[in-house]
Amino acid sequence: MFNLNQPTVPTLEYQKARQAHKALGREDRFLAHMHCTHNQFIRHVLRLRQYGRCPVCGKLISLESPANVHHISYTRYCGSRTSEIKCFFPRDNGMIYAMTPNCELCYYDCPEKASACLNNLVLLHSACHDKLHKTNCSF
Repeated sequence: MFNLNQPTVPTLEYQKARQAHKALGREDRFLAHMHCTHNQFIRHVLRLRQYGRCPVCGKLISLESPANVHHISYTRYCGSRTSEIKCFFPRDNGMIYAMTPNCELCYYDCPEKASACLNNLVLLHSACHDKLHKTNCSF
């Protein structure tokens, strides 16, 4: 069986990364990169790139499984020229839509930037994502 690269937690904490982007006048771009986790297209592409498997536990991530998109890095390469779009993303708080970058358009318009962006993301089971952040280190 093949091995997927084990994800890591970014060395720069979320709040510090956000503050750094804010200081550079790029907080909106940083937040858009955080919102890409809501995009079903990104989730689909990540599932394909990972052969349907969670890199933490190696088990299949079914379409019904609760899954999280994990940021390995907060670096954003997005080439999308459009503002965020509304996508279907039901949540526990009753919201059914979320704003996200138009990742599908970027994927086809700027494949090199999309590839770099995708290299910073992995799809994990929600339980594996929680475990990764609790240990705050790579597996």
